[in-house]
Amino acid sequence: MAEQTANNQRWFAWFRWIWRAGVLMVLILCVGIIVPIIQNGRSIQKLDALEVNYDTQPGFILQSLPLSWCNWLYDTLGEERYRAFETVTGLWCEYESLSDSDLAVFNRLTGLEILELSGCEFNNSTFVHLRGLVNLKVLVLNASTLNDEGLSHIKGLSNLESLYLSKTIVSDTGLIYLKDLTNLNQLELYDTKITNSGLVHLEDLTNLKKLDLGQSEFKISDAGLKHLRNMTKLESLDFDLSEVSDGGLIHLKNLVNLDELDLSHGQISGTGLIHLKKLVNLSSLRFYETPLSDIGLFHLKDLVNLQRLGLSGTKVSDTGLIHLKGLTNLKRLELDGTQVSDVGLIHLELLTNLEWLSLSRTQVSSTGLVHLKNLINLQRLELSGTIVSDDGLIHLKGLTKLISLELDGNQIGDDGLIHLKGLTKLNYLGLDGNQIGDDGLSHLKGLTKLIALGLDGNQIGDDGLIHLNGLTKLEYLHLNNTQVTEAGLFHLKDLSSLQQLGLSGVKVSDRGLHYLKGLTNLTQFEPDFSNISDAGLVYLKELKSLKKLSLAGAKISDAGLENLKELTELEMLDLRGTKVSDAGLIKLKGLANLWELILKDTQVTGTGFSHLNDLTSLVTINLSGSPVTDTTLSYTKALSSLNELDLSNTQVSDAGLAHLKEIKSPSYHFFGLQESDSETLPVKERNPLSQLDLSDTQVSDLGLIHLKELTSLWKLRLAKTNVNGSGLIHLKDLAYLSWIDLSGTRIKERGLINLKEFASLESLDLNETEVGDAGLAHLKRIPKLVSLGLAGTKVTDAGMTTLKGFSNLRLIDLKGTQISDAGLVQLAEIKDMYLLDLNGTQVSDVGLLHLKGLTELEQLDLTDTMITDAGLLHLKNHPKLWRLNLKDTEVSDLGLSNLKGELRLNWLNLSGTSVSDAGLVHLEGLIDPIDPYELILTNTRVTSAGVAQLQRALPDCKITASSVDLDQN
Repeated sequence: MAEQTANNQRWFAWFRWIWRAGVLMVLILCVGIIVPIIQNGRSIQKLDALEVNYDTQPGFILQSLPLSWCNWLYDTLGEERYRAFETVTGLWCEYESLSDSDLAVFNRLTGLEILELSGCEFNNSTFVHLRGLVNLKVLVLNASTLNDEGLSHIKGLSNLESLYLSKTIVSDTGLIYLKDLTNLNQLELYDTKITNSGLVHLEDLTNLKKLDLGQSEFKISDAGLKHLRNMTKLESLDFDLSEVSDGGLIHLKNLVNLDELDLSHGQISGTGLIHLKKLVNLSSLRFYETPLSDIGLFHLKDLVNLQRLGLSGTKVSDTGLIHLKGLTNLKRLELDGTQVSDVGLIHLELLTNLEWLSLSRTQVSSTGLVHLKNLINLQRLELSGTIVSDDGLIHLKGLTKLISLELDGNQIGDDGLIHLKGLTKLNYLGLDGNQIGDDGLSHLKGLTKLIALGLDGNQIGDDGLIHLNGLTKLEYLHLNNTQVTEAGLFHLKDLSSLQQLGLSGVKVSDRGLHYLKGLTNLTQFEPDFSNISDAGLVYLKELKSLKKLSLAGAKISDAGLENLKELTELEMLDLRGTKVSDAGLIKLKGLANLWELILKDTQVTGTGFSHLNDLTSLVTINLSGSPVTDTTLSYTKALSSLNELDLSNTQVSDAGLAHLKEIKSPSYHFFGLQESDSETLPVKERNPLSQLDLSDTQVSDLGLIHLKELTSLWKLRLAKTNVNGSGLIHLKDLAYLSWIDLSGTRIKERGLINLKEFASLESLDLNETEVGDAGLAHLKRIPKLVSLGLAGTKVTDAGMTTLKGFSNLRLIDLKGTQISDAGLVQLAEIKDMYLLDLNGTQVSDVGLLHLKGLTELEQLDLTDTMITDAGLLHLKNHPKLWRLNLKDTEVSDLGLSNLKGELRLNWLNLSGTSVSDAGLVHLEGLIDPIDPYELILTNTRVTSAGVAQLQRALPDCKITASSVDLDQN
């Protein structure tokens, strides 16, 4: 008995241990499999609630089961629960309004291989939730709020193969976290804050195949390239807008796998291209807007695998093209904006594989086109801004594969278009700015595949439009500034594929809308200030594809808006200058896609904003000049998505600003298997305003305290307000604030003290204030300043010493100050400056000597200064200068001769100078003949005969010379 009892106890002990093991196995099963499945299901439901795009694959369990079992599970559980057994592998959330808590949910998606978060805004500490996504291969964070702190959380994602960080504020400090991601083969750092020093952290990423370092804020130079020389697997390398020069290219000579190289907008002149001779795998090379000359092309002649060569805006001329004639694999060649002429085109005759050729803004004429007639594979040809006339087009008639032909800004008339009749594959034809009339359009009738046709600025009238009524595939038709009237719109009524119709200069009334009512695919309609009334808006009801509609200045009221209710695709609506009031806004409440609403100079006060509460896409509202008051501003709290608000020229004062902080953007979501057991992740709501215009209002410093909760604000206009600067202290914690306009305010030196806390400030406008030299001293702690407006201030030469250390300055306005030659000395080291306004200063010829080194200058205003002919010698070698104002100076004909050098101006003001007909001959080589814009000669000594002769030499240039002056001369 005792033995039996012992056996029973033994069996009972075994059974107890087996039972415990079973329970343990069940627990393990629950914890290890069932709980994760439930959590995964909740995560997927969360993604559905967020309405983001994602991809899934069968999870481990589904992969282990036969297909028949999977089908049984699907039928038994239903689609929603079945998806809990799937693994999310790809998630695309670009520019979604996600919260920090949403990112925490993504942390559970451990099977993720692709995550796209471009444009998303998170606190950087929240990026810690990416740490668990160890299977990630592709991570896209372009234009997100990521900084160096956030980057630290991805250093352990060793499986990453592609990482995109473009347009973030990542700097050298952050790159140290990438050095162990050795599986990376693609890294994009376009438009970040990295420098040469930071590239040392990338040296061990030897598996990289694509690296984009373009447009870095601090510009990569030759010194940085040495860190890339061991990346021998690189196939694509981008240095766009860098300071890389010929000397730096030696570090690339061993990157023999390079297929694409972009050196655009840099310092390459050509001698360094010898280091690229061995990169025989190169198929794409770009040198846009560099000082590359003919000698550089010599070193490219053996790169016979080149298929694309971008030389736009370089110094390449006819002589250099001889080195290209052996590159017979070229398919795309861009020579626009170069010094190429007819003579050089002979070297292109053997490039018969060319599919894309850009010659716009060159000196090519009709004569040179004969060398293109055998390039029968051309699909795209750009000849805008050349000297092509009717007889030249005969050489194009055999290019029957052409899909796109650009001939804008030439001398083409009706007779020339007959040569285009056979180009029946054309989808795009650009003829803006020619001499085409009604008869010429008859030759286009057979081009039935045309999708886009540009006819702006021609002599076309209503009768000519009848020839277009068979072009039923047209989607884009531009008739701006022609002789077309409203009556001519009748001939367009059957072009039902039209999406955009340019009618600037055409006064449209209700009758015109009647003709257009059948164009139901129109997405954009912006007539000039029109005679449209409420009655006419009925014809817009069927244009349900409209995305952009301007009714500015129309004679419409609230009643007419009834006809817009069904235009639910509208994204922009301009009602400025109409009689629309708050009552009419109720008609807009169904326009769910509306993101911009212009109510400038209307009768809207704001009380009707409650009708717009559900327009979650509405981010921009312009109320300038409207009867908004402090009281009615309280209704803006209904606009939960508002990013940009213009209250300029209204009666708003300090009290009204208190209501702006009440605008809150909801930033929480529900998740769970069903709503009844849903949870919320509480996240503090934020104010969405990023741009605010309070110019010309009654706001003072007292009101600025109400703005401190606008934590997304980056641009603030306070021009012509009562602000004196004491209230700026309330804005110091606005981390994104980088742009402030204080022009015309009461601010003085003492008020600027509070700006020293604004370390992120990039643009500051102090024009027309009482600020003087002492005030500038307070700006020393704002090293990131890019733009500084000091026009009409009390700043003198002594104060200019403060600016010497501002190496990031690009735009400086000193108009009407007491600055003289001595002050310009302090600007000599700001090498990247591209706009300088010295209008009305005491600058003379001596001062211009200090500007010789500012070779990035694009715009210079010397109006009413002491500049003479001699001083202009210092400007002739500024290759990027395109806008020059010499109004009311002592410049004469001799001065124009002194300017001749590398200058190619698009805009020049000589009003009030001593220039005569004798000096105009120099302008023929000074004004860019390829892309002229305007030449002003009022109050000079020129005659009508001289102007006429110059106009013949520069047919596309707008020349302004007062008729009174011409008669007197």
